[in-house]
Amino acid sequence: NLTGKLVYISSDSFTGGTPSTAVQILNLETGETSTIFRAPEKAWIYYMSISPDARQLVISYIAPQQPGTLSNRALYIIPLDETELPQLLITPPTADDHYVQAEWSADGKYIYFVHYNYNDRPAGQLDPLYEIFRMAYPDGQPEKIVDNGFWPRISSDSSKLVYVSVDFVSGKNDLFLANAFRLINSSSKCVIRLSEVFEVISLVSVGL
Repeated sequence: NLTGKLVYISSDSFTGGTPSTAVQILNLETGETSTIFRAPEKAWIYYMSISPDARQLVISYIAPQQPGTLSNRALYIIPLDETELPQLLITPPTADDHYVQAEWSADGKYIYFVHYNYNDRPAGQLDPLYEIFRMAYPDGQPEKIVDNGFWPRISSDSSKLVYVSVDFVSGKNDLFLANAFRLINSSSKCVIRLSEVFEVISLVSVGL
């Protein structure tokens, strides 16, 4: 028999057909579903990650635009016990700065995430430059650790970082393995060839 709970993002519609997203929990033992947070109209939840202690979520979320506020994909913290609305984790400096793909380290001490700005694009490229940042939680400041990377994943011992990087000339994607605590320009990173991808995924799962 199944036990535990599944936390996920659902998508449906408000009355009138306006799209809606929500964070929901499915009790795998009883089959009951509860809603932790439903984004209001003109808001959207793009991504979420559960803290290792299963008490909080970090979500990439566009809040409803208010007078004098920006409408960005920003990172918010929300408790799983439904006691609070999402609390802004990082204030975007401009309307063009966006934050996505947030992941907790296994020890809960850091949140890794991706930042991009559509005004910051390599010459001749349609896509912006994606950067991976790390932030000590809860009181740290964001620090950039990868200049050109996205989809970060952290090993179960919090020591290794796997991410994807794009060569803007060839358009080729490569998978990189790096020390999770080294900053940009580190010589510790290594490229993982496609033939090695499945092996690396297994290594990440068991803690490298």
